[in-house]
Amino acid sequence: MPQFKTLIVPITSVFPITHDTKGYHLSVPADYGYKAGQFVTVEIGIPQADGALKKAKRSYSIASSPTPHPDLLELCIKLTPGGIFTPWFLQYIKAGDEVTIQGPFGTFMLYDHDKPSAVHLISAGSGVAPVMGLLRDLTARKLEVPIRWISSNKTPADICYREEIHRIAAANPNVSIFETITRPDGTEWGGHTGRLTVDTLREWCVDISTSLFFICGPPEFVDAVIAELRALGIEAKQIRKEKYD
Repeated sequence: MPQFKTLIVPITSVFPITHDTKGYHLSVPADYGYKAGQFVTVEIGIPQADGALKKAKRSYSIASSPTPHPDLLELCIKLTPGGIFTPWFLQYIKAGDEVTIQGPFGTFMLYDHDKPSAVHLISAGSGVAPVMGLLRDLTARKLEVPIRWISSNKTPADICYREEIHRIAAANPNVSIFETITRPDGTEWGGHTGRLTVDTLREWCVDISTSLFFICGPPEFVDAVIAELRALGIEAKQIRKEKYD
């Protein structure tokens, strides 16, 4: 595993993902050595009323894949209303600016020795970032196993990367998509609604005894999904998790 590095890197592009989420491309050395699913810590200086810069630091999962672009990191940053970091970052950070990053960190990834019969990518909200990196990586590497994309969001407007995910699934018969919305009232959503349940997971999960399950989202979501998977007989060693507070 590469040792983590502290770097000052430029932001090469900024783009909208949803109504309250933006994507940021960061340029890193080609030998940065990250794995899909890992995260970095981002540090910025926020101007204060007295002219001083107050340092602020947050960790963000990497939504990109090092295949075929090892010199690019994509971060998916969602607004936290009333927060210290994201309101300023989303409003003022633009292409051409530089930020300090530390990393890569984390074990939420597919190791070289892993030989799963299927991969399940399960997320809620902005927890989509690391599993998006994994989906892009599995696609780029042409891993020939079933890939189950299972996501939960509050409303259709909150779904990140939806068009790209459906493009990937349309081009790759190994990818299947299950999306559910927990707050469908007032929307034109015609798909699944409600929270993920044991019955849903039983229906959508395949090769349960020999699969890997990657779960990312708020702590209560991750804990609930793990409990449901364990109720289906899935062993703890098959589960990799990342919690977003």
